[in-house]
Amino acid sequence: MVDTPSLKDRAYQHVRRKLADGTLRPTMKISLAAIAKEIGTSHIPVREAISQLRSEGYLEHTPSVGFFVRSVGRKEMADLFKVREALEVTAAAEAVARMTGETLARLEGIFRAMRAQARVIRDQGVEDWAGPKIRELTVLDQAFHATIVQAAGNDVLSRVISEQRVFAEVFGRAVKGPPTSLVWRLARVCRWHYRLLRAFQLRDVALARRAAEIHIREACEHVLACFDWLEQRHEDENPLIPWAASPEQLIQYVDRRYLNGGPETTEATGDVA
Repeated sequence: MVDTPSLKDRAYQHVRRKLADGTLRPTMKISLAAIAKEIGTSHIPVREAISQLRSEGYLEHTPSVGFFVRSVGRKEMADLFKVREALEVTAAAEAVARMTGETLARLEGIFRAMRAQARVIRDQGVEDWAGPKIRELTVLDQAFHATIVQAAGNDVLSRVISEQRVFAEVFGRAVKGPPTSLVWRLARVCRWHYRLLRAFQLRDVALARRAAEIHIREACEHVLACFDWLEQRHEDENPLIPWAASPEQLIQYVDRRYLNGGPETTEATGDVA
């Protein structure tokens, strides 16, 4: 029997999706009335959901004014990536010993789809960091990592990593015109995903730890460079390519779209070219 979400849970997921897809951006005010109308409920469950999101660090409250999407500074984002690095390196190491043939095949399929999508972006000259093609690649990226975390078999680790990744993506900055080439950035992402995949194929714990460590550090460097780039130009836009689904939903989506009769993929190697 499937549990029916409560009104508060519906409101919570609705607002979290709006945060994730960029509809609600840092400094924007939250309208409880608008949210209640959108999901067809009273203000009470919406207020409860908003309070939960505030306690989780997504929102802030100004007395007599209302709730706003919180802004995150450069140092806090850097600290967040340090936590992510520790967590995801641990998950990668633990996943090596528990990796099954089925899970490895899924990772190989996801990686092939990632590389194919990166080639499409390169060949079509895509430059929009917040466009649909990058969004789809981000879904694949998160499904790849969600599969690793699930393979580690640590439910607490899985939950914490999922929360940290969503938080980083809601408040990180991936903007048009950041200081690195889009194609270069995607090539680096594919390279370190391939290194992770090889670590699992070889059952090499040291390689898995190193690949996860460098991958997260490079992601951090990219996001912080975008912060610096924006500050130099005195811009305050904060579009991000986010995905607020659970690890299970990410994996199911990628299975349906890419691994079970989806777009044709090719051999899993580390090159985009």
